[in-house]
Amino acid sequence: MRKTQDETKKGISVNNQDKGLEKIVWRNTALRAVCAFLLLIAYSFPVQTWAQTCDVNVAPGVPDQTFDSIFTQNGPGTGLEPEGASGWTGGDSTYSVKLPNGDSAFFFSDSYIGESPALEGDGTVTTNSNGLRTRQPNCGPPLCDPPTVLYRAHNSIVVRDHATGALRTLTGPKDVTGYATSYFTPLLSAVNNTFFWMGDSIVVQTDAAGTKKLWVFLLEFNNSYAFFGTSVAQLSLPDLKIESIKSITPPLGTSSPVYWGSSLWLEGEYGNQTLYIYGMQSNSATKRKLPVIARVNPGLGFDAASDSTNWTVWNGSDWTSGLANAVPIIGAANDPNNAADSISDEYSVTKVNTSSGTSYLLLGMDTTALYGLWKDVTLYTSCSPQGPFSAKKVIYSTPETNTNKVPGMTDSETMAGIFLVYNPHFHAQFSENNNMLISYNLNASRSVDLLYADTYRPRFFRAQISGNNPAPTLVSVSGKVLNNKNQGINKAIVSLAAADSGETRSVLTDSSGTYRFENVTTGKTYLMQATSRHSQFDSKTILIDGEMNNVDFVARR
Repeated sequence: MRKTQDETKKGISVNNQDKGLEKIVWRNTALRAVCAFLLLIAYSFPVQTWAQTCDVNVAPGVPDQTFDSIFTQNGPGTGLEPEGASGWTGGDSTYSVKLPNGDSAFFFSDSYIGESPALEGDGTVTTNSNGLRTRQPNCGPPLCDPPTVLYRAHNSIVVRDHATGALRTLTGPKDVTGYATSYFTPLLSAVNNTFFWMGDSIVVQTDAAGTKKLWVFLLEFNNSYAFFGTSVAQLSLPDLKIESIKSITPPLGTSSPVYWGSSLWLEGEYGNQTLYIYGMQSNSATKRKLPVIARVNPGLGFDAASDSTNWTVWNGSDWTSGLANAVPIIGAANDPNNAADSISDEYSVTKVNTSSGTSYLLLGMDTTALYGLWKDVTLYTSCSPQGPFSAKKVIYSTPETNTNKVPGMTDSETMAGIFLVYNPHFHAQFSENNNMLISYNLNASRSVDLLYADTYRPRFFRAQISGNNPAPTLVSVSGKVLNNKNQGINKAIVSLAAADSGETRSVLTDSSGTYRFENVTTGKTYLMQATSRHSQFDSKTILIDGEMNNVDFVARR
């Protein structure tokens, strides 16, 4: 796992105490086979602290101006979006997925859409000589006082062409006045007055012939923000046409209060895959937001996989049926690292490989502060999709939090309220060499400030992930070899074998039974054995992370 330099030689070196020299002693084939077997055991039962949460190093986040620019769009025909079709100019959520043809689909919740040609009060943006970007108001008194601009689509998709960088916006049909509507709409939207906000999406192979579909999770709310449950949509590829939308609960079932689909992770290859479905328990009483996890076999097919009665959830120690049995994977009362934590409703999970090994990364925003003061983007790591997760690392503090100026404002101009910041997401397809592209959403605390286009949009930054390999140091390891009467054994042989390379050296004990190894490299797991003509000893597998002075061997009775 950890790559460190070991200055020892291959084989077993014996300290000749009379001459102060080490001699190379080669064991016979049988003994080498025993050592190999014991080293295999050491590999099978790692004892490193790192293995508990598979921690990583993260460099401080740096703003990504390239993606900020890509998603600074004023309307069709003025930037990366073609004239003659509706074009996205603002939204939140900002999920994304790489499509099989190499393009990327970005999924936005409440969205401003510019029309072509522009219509009064649509999402079209104009920019003044100072660079201040504004939209035309479309709502006035008494409903909106002071006047502001409201979005008309609760969700949209923006497809970025991998070859040209051009953007293409997908919305629902135009309403009777010519404005674009939501791409995804609940079946009983008109009856319940509900809409869909976005969850995560994943590309799934559905048959041995290689057919692929896009599964998209959707969260249904009404205009009072009451939650009606989670649904899953299946879309065809590459045209992203909606083929089916299904509720995760049967018609007679009880909707889960969890927002399922906050993040998705697909593990394995076709025929042997597991879809991990992350959700959010949002408790209005405690003001805490706690992530949970379920899993399902996507090989069951869309209809069965979207039926939550086929899911199992993590209950803190095992996978079990019943959505109500889900226990938070971060923030549970018995969480050794994060018992008091709370993260954003939307978050991201991905898997990376570093020099330390494989790690699962969970990205969220610290929501323990009051809403409006959220600013810290946090990272948790684990060796498995369900945890346990490391203590959080703050990898970026959003500069917009609790500020009141947008780009292009003069010194005397300010917003009526402040910026709100929330819901960070990974964009793994743009994260080469683990230089992770991460988005977060901006919003305004006062609706009048939505007239400024830069108050409601995604921003991007990058954070470099690397292996958690501390610089090795050289230490000593010592102890005693004792008989079954706790008397020191003279000239017993003690060997020290590195589990990663098998490089082994040995020393002889002195008349008191004491031995000592010098210049042992830390951060590695070693197999230690003691050998004496008339006694037998149990071997030891230890992680050496500092000076060790009492590694004793006592003969079996």
